This record gives sequence, structure tokens and C-alpha cells, in this order.
Amino acid sequence: MHHGGAGPNWIPFGNTYRKRWAEGCHNASQLCRELRQQGYGGRRSRVKEYVQPWRSNSVPASSKPRRTLPNVRLVALWLGKAPMQRSPHEQRWVEAVTASHPQVATAERLAQQFRQVLQDRDSDALKSWLISSVASDIPELKRFVAGIERDYEAVAAAVEQHWSNGQVEGQVHRLKLLKRQMYGRGGFLLLRQRVLPFTTAGSQRSP
Repeated sequence: MHHGGAGPNWIPFGNTYRKRWAEGCHNASQLCRELRQQGYGGRRSRVKEYVQPWRSNSVPASSKPRRTLPNVRLVALWLGKAPMQRSPHEQRWVEAVTASHPQVATAERLAQQFRQVLQDRDSDALKSWLISSVASDIPELKRFVAGIERDYEAVAAAVEQHWSNGQVEGQVHRLKLLKRQMYGRGGFLLLRQRVLPFTTAGSQRSP
């Protein structure tokens, strides 16, 4: 059988090659070496040309669609979300992970409880949450609890009170941004000129 210009040298080895192809050897160089041991005197390019139709019709494993898995940080983000805020895809992953890993399920439950403590502004519930988190024996939560306990009064006040320093932090961030834009070339007077017009305009709009 003459195929694709492979030449007469190929004819005696067609059955051998088909057998090797079926066994999973799809490398033209390797096949050429094996055929030469049996007396094939042609070029590797002829082998490659001969098998090209087979290669085109087959679907190698590397080209098959692969299931994309989310990374750990993404799953952690989904675990921290409120259940009602998760998409169906996210909820399925959360259920699969928590069902397979009891410690992750405990961490997810405590994360939702902490969210509820902040929403309810309940400092008594915060105390109970701290005890439960330590009892969970999850290292990351225990470190988080230790940080809260070092400044518990401030944290409890933040939970109970409606006041926030968000406006102050925003102004500090704006000042730092302006300083970076000046690249250290301007002094206090230039910074003052850039900041005060916004402050003046804001105060004029205020009742």
C-alpha cells in the first residue's frame, strides 16, 4: 500500500506501525528508529508524513478539556462570604469542601458567626465567639483571637459603637497619595496648597 508519498520502503512495515500506534507509540522519531531495526531505509519525514492523518483524527489526552479547579485563596474567599451572597457555583464548592474537611467546616461556621456578631453589634456574643474559636483548635483562628484579646476593649467598643474612623483613614490615604504624586520634590507649602482647596470647597458646601 502506497500512502502519502511514503515510498516503497514503507510498504512492508505498515502493519507493524499500525500495531505500535495502537499500543500508544505516537512519536515519529521513536517509530522510525524501531522500523529501521526491522530494515526500513526511509527518512523520518516519511514516517511523520505517513502518520499525520492518524494524528489529526486522534485526540491526544493533553488536548482534552481539563476541569479547572479554583485556587485556595478563591475558595477561602467563598467560605468567608455570607451564604446568600454566594453564586450557585461558589455554594457547590463550599459544600464540597466543608463536607470533605471537618476543620474547614468548623472555620466556615465560625466565620459566619463572627459576621453575625458584627452585624448585631453584640459584644457579649463576641466573648462567646472567642471561647468557641479557641476551642476549635484551629491555629489561624487562635492567632486571630490572641490579637483581639490584646486589645479587647478597643475591639469591643468597635463592635458596640456606630462611630467609625473611616473618614479619617480616607483623608490620611489621600494625603499619602498626594505626597507620592509629588515624588518628594515639593515641600509642605505645596502640599498645603494642594490639600486646602479641597477642604475649603468641602466646607463651603456643608450647611
